[in-house]
Amino acid sequence: DVAVTGVQTCALPISQAAEPLYSPEALQQDFRFLREEVDRIHPEPGLFSSRETLRKAYAAVDEQLRQPLTRDQAWRVLATLNPVFADAHMFVVQPDWKALARAHLAAGGALFPYEVQVSADGAIAIRGELDGSPSPLAGMRIDEINGVPASRVARELLALMAGDTPALRANLLSRRLWLYYWKTFGAPPRFDLVVAGP
Repeated sequence: DVAVTGVQTCALPISQAAEPLYSPEALQQDFRFLREEVDRIHPEPGLFSSRETLRKAYAAVDEQLRQPLTRDQAWRVLATLNPVFADAHMFVVQPDWKALARAHLAAGGALFPYEVQVSADGAIAIRGELDGSPSPLAGMRIDEINGVPASRVARELLALMAGDTPALRANLLSRRLWLYYWKTFGAPPRFDLVVAGP
C-alpha cells in the first residue's frame, strides 16, 4: 500500500546569494585547530578509535580540504570524522546552527516538514509534523524523498553523525534530520515523498 504525496512547505523559493568560498589555506588552518583540540582533549585516541583509523580519516579529510569550499561543504567534509570519533560528546557541528535555521526560515526558506525516526539500517518513518503536532502520515515509512531513495538519504546523513554506536547515531539523526537534510541536500520549497504503510 504505497502513496505518493507532495508536501508543500508553505514557503516560496528564495534567491540565494552565492555562498562565499573559503580558501584551502583557511580550511587547513581550521583543520589543524580541530586536530590540536582533539589531541588536547583526547591524548589517547584509542578511547574512541584506533590510531590507524583516525590517521586514515584525517588523511581523507586533508585531501578534500585542498580546494575552495563553502561553509556547508567544509562542514560535510569535517563531519565525516564524527562516526570515527565514536563519541556522542565530541563531534563536529555547524556553529550557530539554531541561529542559522531561524534566519533561513525568516528569509522564507523551508525545512523538511516531519519529525522522523531513523533506524540504524537506514529506514525512515514519520512520527509527526516538524512542529510536534500529530500527522495523518504518522507511522508511515518514507521510501523516497524528492526522487532519492530514503535509505540513501539516511546512509549519507548517518555518515556525518556523532555517537558511539549505529543505534545512537540513528537516534541523534532522528532528532535533527531537518537540519542534516538541509545542510546536505539543500532546502527545496517542496518535498515530494513516496510513503508506505508501516
